[in-house]
Amino acid sequence: MGRIELATATLAEWPVACRLALGHTPADLLDTRTARLLELVRAGTFDPVGLILARQNGTPVGAIAAQVLPGGSGVVLTPYGMDSTIREALVGSATELFRRTGTTIIHCLLGEAEAPQAAPLLAGGFRHVTQIQHMLRHGSSLPDFARHPSSKLNFVPYSDALETDFADTLQRTYVGTLDLPETTVDRPAKQQLECYRHGQPNPPDWWLAVDGPGRPVGVVMLAELQSAGVWEIAYLGLVSDARGQGLGHELIRHAILESGRLGHVDLGLSVDIRNAPATKLYRDWLFCVYELQDLYLLRLPPAP
Repeated sequence: MGRIELATATLAEWPVACRLALGHTPADLLDTRTARLLELVRAGTFDPVGLILARQNGTPVGAIAAQVLPGGSGVVLTPYGMDSTIREALVGSATELFRRTGTTIIHCLLGEAEAPQAAPLLAGGFRHVTQIQHMLRHGSSLPDFARHPSSKLNFVPYSDALETDFADTLQRTYVGTLDLPETTVDRPAKQQLECYRHGQPNPPDWWLAVDGPGRPVGVVMLAELQSAGVWEIAYLGLVSDARGQGLGHELIRHAILESGRLGHVDLGLSVDIRNAPATKLYRDWLFCVYELQDLYLLRLPPAP
């Protein structure tokens, strides 16, 4: 066996690197998903610097796809390689890319059947944090209790002039959160806002929730997942002293009505399985779980 060499795939190697990076994909889906990843790489939507190829004696023997995202975050697919040494080396190479680019939070989502693929991630410092529930509601109908609401909130559309207030309110909604506190508790507010802004129109479809006296108490953030053509609630939340007053219902109602106004009758969201109050709230609004995934997370120290 020769020495393993790791490097970003060249232009000519993109097709084979994409296929290897998706090597865990079921055979009947591999061609379609490879073509999609290759399309994203060629369009620059997926930065090809994160398409890392492992070679042995000049022959490609594995690959990993790692994407640096705005706001100090990143996402990685499980590596594919001929043996564990190659797979762990690929994770190390991707981690070094994230370190160089100042990325501090990297995640990977896997279905239950994919759990064995996480071994090289765990060996590279990732840890299993929680499970994420992906939920969906069909149609524009509202539950009976929501047909005649008495609104306590005003919803102010986002604008650049609101950026500071919006970022501050978003940050305050993370205090005491049960939804992925590992990714929110110690990150600058505007960095987190940058994560949500990625890939969205300008201005994005966001609203600041303001109570009667004019105090910002929450945010509603809608987004379109361009790669899937799915409209979703990217985030909604209340500041800690506004919880327990039924205001969460108002946030969800606003999200559903605005989604319908924008022409989307189906609406998705994702929520930490540990967040039981939010899960109950979403179920009350006719959201149903359609997929459950394990979240693996790596935290890197900020660049000095």
